[in-house]
Amino acid sequence: RATARLLLARDRAEVALLASEVDSLTSAAVRIAADRARAAAPPPDLRLIRPVAGTIARRFGTLVHDDSRAVLARRGLDFEVARDAVVVAPADGIVRYAGPIRGLDRGVVLDHGGVWTVVAKLDQLAVATGDYVEAGQRLGGPERWRVYFEVRVPLGPGGLPVDPEPYLLPK
Repeated sequence: RATARLLLARDRAEVALLASEVDSLTSAAVRIAADRARAAAPPPDLRLIRPVAGTIARRFGTLVHDDSRAVLARRGLDFEVARDAVVVAPADGIVRYAGPIRGLDRGVVLDHGGVWTVVAKLDQLAVATGDYVEAGQRLGGPERWRVYFEVRVPLGPGGLPVDPEPYLLPK
């Protein structure tokens, strides 16, 4: 009987622990769903200038790689540009990071208050972390023939990428 009571007490404690974990996971799932719904759209009045003159070579969303046929997720836009193009800030903001970005050469992360932008595949940078930049201010030049541009809503670690194209002002 003592063993049965011990095992029953242990099982009750385990059930209570599992119930507590279910409650925590349920509330986290509700919070995540609400955050994603809120983040699905950046501020409706968001207007960004194009960070560089050029045509959009790759768009946000999925992409089938030409050679490997692999399906890749695109979190931003690639602009086809001239080698001597000037890359500029898409809006007023603070440079939160300027330097190497894995897979994107060098780049800049800008905080525009409620939305972040990433401008990358840059050669020499004309700004440093902590600088305040105004829309149209020079950030640098392209490393090669493409410049990468991404918009993120500051939600969760690293933010949530959204399609930048609807927020770009006409050329």
